[in-house]
Amino acid sequence: LTSGAMTALIGRLQDRGLVLREKDSNDARKHYVVLTEKGVQSAQIVMERLNNKIGKVSESLDDLEQLQLRKTLKKIEERLKPFKT
Repeated sequence: LTSGAMTALIGRLQDRGLVLREKDSNDARKHYVVLTEKGVQSAQIVMERLNNKIGKVSESLDDLEQLQLRKTLKKIEERLKPFKT
């Protein structure tokens, strides 16, 4: 995503009440994007739906494929940890 596309996306999320932009107190060039309560609730709904879809897909997989899927998802989760605040 370009910086302009990211700014537009964040603007749409803010217009929907899902995020807030907060300025960094030490660096005026920096802004943080924070989920609102509505944003947290929406994220929870999305994750629940995603988990349901993954569950349905995994039902069609054999045992080895399910194991491989779990391992891959675990790797993705581990690699995303540094981005959590």
